[in-house]
Amino acid sequence: VSIPLPLWNRNQGNIRMVQADLQRAIAEVRRIELSLQSRLAQEFNKYQNSLSHAQIYQKENLPNAKQAYEIYLDQYKKRRIGWDEVVRMHRNWLEVQLEYTNTLTDLRQQEALITGLLVQDGLTEPPGPTPPGHISVSPQPR
Repeated sequence: VSIPLPLWNRNQGNIRMVQADLQRAIAEVRRIELSLQSRLAQEFNKYQNSLSHAQIYQKENLPNAKQAYEIYLDQYKKRRIGWDEVVRMHRNWLEVQLEYTNTLTDLRQQEALITGLLVQDGLTEPPGPTPPGHISVSPQPR
């Protein structure tokens, strides 16, 4: 008759496994931090691009398109150009306004993403099963 006596078993396997789990959890926190920083940098870059486009439309494109339309309308009133040219310039002015509105929409969406701390898709876990010999798999691993 034999009875296993764990005289020299100091539970080193479980201790090492728990230490490995701790290191894995610390590494996961760092991975999530880096992922959030990367996403924030990308969204902030998009925000800056949208902001600069909106400023260009507001300061240059919209006034220039409106001024061109008004000049063409004035020329039509003086019977120097045809109505189709006036309509073409009016359409151009409206298209510039539409593009400006789309740019403002993009700008507000980027602001919402940044303000909402990028809570859009949720955080993704790295793929992979529980390693073999994990504490939840067997009562006396290793």
